Amino acid sequence: MEDTIAPNAPWGWLQPLVPNMTVITLLEAEHRIGRTELHTGRKAISKQHLTVAHGADGRAQLIDTSTNGTFVNGMRLLRNEPRQLVHGEGITLL
Repeated sequence: MEDTIAPNAPWGWLQPLVPNMTVITLLEAEHRIGRTELHTGRKAISKQHLTVAHGADGRAQLIDTSTNGTFVNGMRLLRNEPRQLVHGEGITLL
C-alpha cells in the first residue's frame, strides 16, 4: 500500500531553533521561505531564501535561492541545486 497524505494535511514542518520564531507548517506542494515567512528583519536572510517542495513520490527537497547561503547538516548547498531532505536534518540559513 502506498503512503498518501490526506488533503489539507501537513507533509512537514520547519521548526526554528531560535526563540520567538514561528513554526512553519508545510501544507502546499511548494513553499518559498524568506524574511517575511520567518518573521525576521535579519538582512542576512534573503527575501526568498529557499524553496522547500514535496514531490508526488513523497520526498521533500530544498533549493537554496539565497545570496548568503543555506546549509543542511553543516554542509553548504549549491545555489539553485535541488537537495533531497531526510527527516530530522538541520537546515541553517545565513
